Amino acid sequence: MSPDEILDMDRRVGVQSQLGEMTARLSSDPQFAGLYLDQRADGEVVVLTTGSEAAVRAEIRGVTPPASSIRVASARYSLAVLEALQSQITDSAANLRSKGIVLASVGVDVAQNRVRVDVVNPTSDEIGLIAQQFGDAAYVQAGELATPATCISRSNCGSPLKGGLGISGGGWTCTSGYLGRIQGSSGLFLITAGHCLADSGLSATWYHYTTAIGTGYVYDYANGANADAGAIRASEPLARNEAYATSNTDIRSMTSTLSNSAQPTGSTICRSGLNSGYYCAVVSSINRDVWDGPYLIHHMWETDYTSQGGDSGGTMMVNWSWAGILDAYNSSHSYYTTSDWVQSTILGSPCTSPGC
Repeated sequence: MSPDEILDMDRRVGVQSQLGEMTARLSSDPQFAGLYLDQRADGEVVVLTTGSEAAVRAEIRGVTPPASSIRVASARYSLAVLEALQSQITDSAANLRSKGIVLASVGVDVAQNRVRVDVVNPTSDEIGLIAQQFGDAAYVQAGELATPATCISRSNCGSPLKGGLGISGGGWTCTSGYLGRIQGSSGLFLITAGHCLADSGLSATWYHYTTAIGTGYVYDYANGANADAGAIRASEPLARNEAYATSNTDIRSMTSTLSNSAQPTGSTICRSGLNSGYYCAVVSSINRDVWDGPYLIHHMWETDYTSQGGDSGGTMMVNWSWAGILDAYNSSHSYYTTSDWVQSTILGSPCTSPGC
């Protein structure tokens, strides 16, 4: 966006944030028919009424947001009438379904001053039946049933994005480690194994299930590196410190990060990976030099259990603490980069609070 576009967007958002007092005053008027922002008219605020436009202008004088354009227009139906009709249609859903009409959603379309009824695969007869039953104040459009954003499995866990989930990009499949921040960079990042991004290329878009996460930002995976770690650009408006542990009912809010000194040989360490799932045992060795694929990677921690392909980048954790990300395995052991070494190399620190 250009600087002028950013300023204009800020102005429009500022208008939105100051509509509360005006809306509260209008809502007590039984002739109020709602308001909306017409973005095609530079964010103009449009107030609808079934009564006197002049009376509405007088009512809102002094409480209109600064730097805003206000237009008062006439409407056929008041908001109260439309909301009552919305309830009537919603209450009729079971009866309509018995006639083969499946409602996907019902709500007031303020700009159209009617109730919009979304119907799954509506026929002309079904549209006519709804018009006959509910009148001109309702209209039908084709819709589809919504899918709840629930966490079903590691491969399909809805929102929010979290550690321990399957991710794919550029033809490769890995596991999410954790959401975090990168020093000197704005925005949120998903930390995973560096070789995942090296294989896919930084330009590849990564996904969880069918939801796009973002493209690669940085990785460290080279001969003699001190980590096998990478970061994907991400966004997450909800909790940012969650990890998928034993199952879809065991989602943990992580509150701390274990330092290297808190992960000595013999200490407990758990892995949360796409294909191997959740498993806990112990750290069998620390600060190992490991040939990870074609490259020698220094400072890797070793566990006394193995993992599987697709687990790369997976969450290493202990209870509600982040410990690192899984990178490699053989028939006896798994190897991971600790969170301290992720921080040291790509400057990525995990989120330990919902707001991060």
